[in-house]
Amino acid sequence: MTYILVFIGSFITAFSGALAPGPLLTVTVAESVRKGPIAGPLLISGHSGLEMGLTFILLSGISSYLKTDLIMVITGIAGSVVLLYMGITTLRNVSGMKVISRSDNRNIDGNSGSAGSLMLKGAVVSLSNPYWLIWWLTIGSAFLSRAIVQGYLNVVAFFVGHISADFLWYGLISAGVHFGRKKSGENLLKAVYILCGIFLIMLALYFGYDGVRRVVV
Repeated sequence: MTYILVFIGSFITAFSGALAPGPLLTVTVAESVRKGPIAGPLLISGHSGLEMGLTFILLSGISSYLKTDLIMVITGIAGSVVLLYMGITTLRNVSGMKVISRSDNRNIDGNSGSAGSLMLKGAVVSLSNPYWLIWWLTIGSAFLSRAIVQGYLNVVAFFVGHISADFLWYGLISAGVHFGRKKSGENLLKAVYILCGIFLIMLALYFGYDGVRRVVV
């Protein structure tokens, strides 16, 4: 029965984190306009794959080595570069953006190549966010250290609960953006896209500042 409690605790904790604005949420909104409601689940698939790999790393007992200032500096500066690129690209795509009719599937790229690129983007965006790593090295490690004591089934329950919250929230976001775009109108969607781009750039500047600050200080 403990695995049920672990699942619920993990789900609630992850869901509270998923609700917070961040680069993955911003990219989900932007991609859902172009790719449709499948964008969110695909992005989270890549995000979850990355988290699965990190879970194995943490279980191997090297989490303490990842908590160094050097790692924080590297992830901060590297994340800043990636987010800055994504923010600028998002803003550049606004001019050619059009509202997609629900009956016009020609403008929604749903082929396997697109799916693969979205999954990769989900992983890259997550990796570019230093606070994602901080969360896993603190809260995630705390959950895992307690779950592993009670058996590997609890570790599975923790991970499934965690990604279930992500899939639920980002799936709802993606579907809401896609199916509501006709009602919102093209100008409003462009405004959302611009805000997404600006937000990514602001995050990039903040992460870059935080990384440089750790070097200077």
